[in-house]
Amino acid sequence: MAAVVIVLAVVLLVWMPSSVIVPAWIPLGILLLFLYFPMHWVWRRPWTIVAETSGTIDGEQPSEHWTGTVRGMHNVRSEINVVVESIQKYDLPDFNGPLHPVQ
Repeated sequence: MAAVVIVLAVVLLVWMPSSVIVPAWIPLGILLLFLYFPMHWVWRRPWTIVAETSGTIDGEQPSEHWTGTVRGMHNVRSEINVVVESIQKYDLPDFNGPLHPVQ
């Protein structure tokens, strides 16, 4: 898809007569087309979340290590808030969330 957009942009520039005045929004639109796919990947890329719980001093509860993957920058922020809240309340992340214990 990117190759088609590049070819069409080059054809537009090569075949354009010198007397044509290009409005400012056309290069801006072409730039936005080029930037859409990389920015979409950045916003929707998978993020790895790691949560570690501290064990008790007497060894009654050992420390635990939890990892999981969440897609999207905004989803990661909300999921981290849920995990922090769950660890503060129950000393463990929620079992129904994306985090799973690692042995």
